[in-house]
Amino acid sequence: MKSSGQQVFADQFNVWTQAAISWHVSERWTLLADGSVRRNDGFSRPMQEHIRIGMERDLGAWSSAVGYAYFLTQPYGAFPSLTEYPEHRIWEQVVFKHRTGRIRWSHRLRAEQRFIERYSKVENRIVPNGFPLLYRFRLQTVASIPLSNREDVPGAFTLMPFGEVMLRSTDASVMGPLDQVRAGVWCGWKCSTRAQARIGYMFHYLVRSDDAHVERNQTLLLSLLFELPAKATAKKGGT
Repeated sequence: MKSSGQQVFADQFNVWTQAAISWHVSERWTLLADGSVRRNDGFSRPMQEHIRIGMERDLGAWSSAVGYAYFLTQPYGAFPSLTEYPEHRIWEQVVFKHRTGRIRWSHRLRAEQRFIERYSKVENRIVPNGFPLLYRFRLQTVASIPLSNREDVPGAFTLMPFGEVMLRSTDASVMGPLDQVRAGVWCGWKCSTRAQARIGYMFHYLVRSDDAHVERNQTLLLSLLFELPAKATAKKGGT
């Protein structure tokens, strides 16, 4: 750990694994679902797990979505919490997509209403203090750069640099507006017409709620994404 002024920094190595599915239930509507297992100190210690679901509406270059997520965070790393704690999260987002040449761009703004259980220590006992409401806003940009002549066929590779900034609301126990900064790159391999495997790296700058303890995480990313097309509707009449 290192100290700079009033902040203490911890440099850590984490591994995040994820599986996600996008099911196009109709021409305009898509069911979104994903889950992850995140580990601290390589694979050796539990860090966090989550499941997330949502519905997305396609509006052309724009899309909008709403959903729910459940997170369970373990005491981990240099600044462990008193105990594991759950979070219930409601989220809304808008996404704008466009192209410059062969590069596809995606810009996402997501708002989150976070109900995180808090705890305190009273006479050597850990006491729950309820689920106060906090707000967070996230702005993410991803560039998808095809490394193959065609990006929609099995065997195609894609490079995806990304960045995201998260700002949070504050209260008596959450200090400072900066929550997280993420920057990294994915390399995607289209292993079938409906699936893509990804490996990536992310620098993850996370400011704890007291605004005094900061994680500087080097993170290995492993992901598998599935996309299910909408079923074709049979035409009525005819032979």
